[in-house]
Amino acid sequence: MKKYNMQSSIDQICVEFAYMMLLNREVESNEVLLEQSKQEKTISELIDGTKDSAEYRLKNDEFNRAINLYIKVQSQNNTEISGISDEVNNCITVIQSSDSNKYREILNISKSFNIRYVKQYKLNYHYFFGIKKGKYAHHAMYNRIYMLDEMIKNNYRGWVFYLDADSIIVNKNFDLREKLLALRSNHKIMWLHNVHQKNEVNYSWWNVNSGAFAIDLSSSIARNLVKTWRGIYDNFYSELDFADATQWNDIINDQDSLWRVLDIFNLENKVELEQLQKNFVQQALRSQHDGISSEEEMQDRMHKLKELGERIYNS
Repeated sequence: MKKYNMQSSIDQICVEFAYMMLLNREVESNEVLLEQSKQEKTISELIDGTKDSAEYRLKNDEFNRAINLYIKVQSQNNTEISGISDEVNNCITVIQSSDSNKYREILNISKSFNIRYVKQYKLNYHYFFGIKKGKYAHHAMYNRIYMLDEMIKNNYRGWVFYLDADSIIVNKNFDLREKLLALRSNHKIMWLHNVHQKNEVNYSWWNVNSGAFAIDLSSSIARNLVKTWRGIYDNFYSELDFADATQWNDIINDQDSLWRVLDIFNLENKVELEQLQKNFVQQALRSQHDGISSEEEMQDRMHKLKELGERIYNS
């Protein structure tokens, strides 16, 4: 068997082999392959660098166990805190966000319609353009976590309804305030969209879509959930990890991390599961749930979103 000198310089075959063996996937593009193979690295340095990446750690059982243990430790705080804060109020705030460039226009379209709903029911509305954690446009997915955390630190103790930038409220006759205050009366702290139904074999109660959800920040448990959700990204990833995370799943996405927190916190009896993204909200979804839209697809999504909004709100 041929033996390789680990101090030899790398070539394209070395890079392809490292990706398949360590990351269990092909190199994402020829451009990345060429860029990686041109770097003045030894085989040993290539292996060490790949193992040090956020993607490798995410796929590594030891790294996943560390995240799960962190969530488990945080969940123990739930037994020491009361369910509802003394500062509870009946405020309802709808929030949305996007980066400042790639997804800005799609948010401009959706918020123009969502604001009309908000005004109809006298709710609050807040949006943010930019990146609160990370570097690239798709890192705006983490904005929802940091926006919720900021609201908590600003002593907001009402309900928050989060909507993705590509989402529009389509049921103008649905009273969101009435729904959420009723959930609070029934000791529910979140309103979530379940991906599968109970009678389906792949059903798990925590398998939800984070593109639209409501959370009651008057609940101490809900605030602990947000703190823990944020802690995953603050404690397990460095700024360099985010700088290297050019692909969607280089770092655990917001939805997968929410699943873990919900599951380990064991909050099934404190959440309301409904098909809210069919009956109340609709999205102009990208073709691949774990991918980044091309410019052509973005234009198509914006067209569909605008058409949907005009049909709902101008009819």
